[in-house]
Amino acid sequence: MLKLIRLPVRYRCWTDIKPVRCFLSRKEDFIVKEIPLPEIKRKFIRSGSKIRRMDGSWTLALIRKKGWNTMDLQKAVAKKLGIPKNDVTFAGNKDKNAVTEQWFSIKANQRDIKKLNLKSVDILETRPFNKRLFLGDLLGNEFIIRLQLKKMTDIKKIEKNISIIKKRGMPNYFGPQRFSEKNHIIGYWLIKDRKKALAMINSSCKKTYKTLECVPKNLLKFYIHALQSWIFNETINRWLAVEDRAYYKEISVVGWKTTLRKNKIDDIIRRVMKNLNLKIQDFKNSHIKVICPRGERRKMFIKVSDINYKSGPYNNLLLNFTLPKGSYATVLVGQITGNKTDWKAK
Repeated sequence: MLKLIRLPVRYRCWTDIKPVRCFLSRKEDFIVKEIPLPEIKRKFIRSGSKIRRMDGSWTLALIRKKGWNTMDLQKAVAKKLGIPKNDVTFAGNKDKNAVTEQWFSIKANQRDIKKLNLKSVDILETRPFNKRLFLGDLLGNEFIIRLQLKKMTDIKKIEKNISIIKKRGMPNYFGPQRFSEKNHIIGYWLIKDRKKALAMINSSCKKTYKTLECVPKNLLKFYIHALQSWIFNETINRWLAVEDRAYYKEISVVGWKTTLRKNKIDDIIRRVMKNLNLKIQDFKNSHIKVICPRGERRKMFIKVSDINYKSGPYNNLLLNFTLPKGSYATVLVGQITGNKTDWKAK
């Protein structure tokens, strides 16, 4: 049972060099800019035979934030505007340890949104829109990351790894921020033992929820998604233990509607699940129906061809690249540096 409780988060290095020690000096060294869907950029729409300016009860707002995670900012914006939290939506969930530019849809007028006064938050652009944004309504993200290397001589190793990634792609792992220390373990116990899960949630959140039904549903979903992500990552690890090639097709992120077939990848998933003493139907037997995940498909490897870099003074290395939605810059940089980057700004 101890083995099940630990569930270590592991990443196999797809490249072939010794680890490079590096770190972020400040939050401004990790910049994320959303690449929006074409319709978000559209200022005009066709109405019959005429073209008119976009309008609607929603406002699109491009917001730059520092030190905020997206859901906390969502709550703060809704509170400032005096509207329900569900009237503030977003296309991508961004981490707080960065400077990010992302699109929100807000059911309020542009004038009030422009007057928002929140620390480390800037409203860069607003325009009327005819509907709300949903999670995933984006093409991808552009990243600008400045790493400080312990030794500038390591730049040659990094150059070699970048060339490997450009040629071979990279494993599409879920990033470490998905798991923290025990998010995925709580997800496991949500399925297996609700008392154990509740105790761990209260300990982790420093709360005293009396029952699981009192815990915010989004938080419960997050824990279950972390477990699904761990199973996906472990599938990649076991593939790379026996294969030295990328597999660019989509594979299962398991849920109760997942159907596992007779092939090499699905056999690996079965073994991972067996080691956890889990079955596909267990995801439907979860104690709270709203957190029963259906499952989805996700690319096991992705191609990354537009990595640009240049060295600067004081052992700085500036990286610039784009990734499709749902893929993690922390994973890419981890592959380039040997997974030894300190992502907490010093």
